[in-house]
Amino acid sequence: MKISKIGCLMLLAFIQTACQHDSSPKNTTVAAPTSAADNTSPDEHGCSRKDGFQWSVIRNECISTFEVGIHLQPVDSFMEKHLFAFVVFTSEEDDSQAELFIPKQEKSIVLTKIGEDKGSTWKQDNMTLKLSDGKYSLIDGETVLYAGEAASH
Repeated sequence: MKISKIGCLMLLAFIQTACQHDSSPKNTTVAAPTSAADNTSPDEHGCSRKDGFQWSVIRNECISTFEVGIHLQPVDSFMEKHLFAFVVFTSEEDDSQAELFIPKQEKSIVLTKIGEDKGSTWKQDNMTLKLSDGKYSLIDGETVLYAGEAASH
């Protein structure tokens, strides 16, 4: 098969044009998300998530769950191991309420203490936090989701 000189030049011009074409969009602006899950702006209480603060319903203030909360690690292998849950109590002297901060959940969950036996139990609907033998277990229905060592609170 013979290619004419004109055909060859047209093919080269096409290849050169295709290689020089910039397919990236020009002057395109993407708006940043403005939802409550946006970590760059303060929430409705003024807590700065980007600085590690979240609103605590039971303490009525912005807190750093990493500093004041009890770390609970995921129990099941299907969960992301680096995403801790945190438990915060009303105060160091008052454990009548426990507030759960669960990864990827926009709002915390407040549990109420329901017993003073060997261990302690806090509950709201199907979520239960149990303290037994120095360990916390966070249970959803009958499934243990998180566990962690007890610390003074």
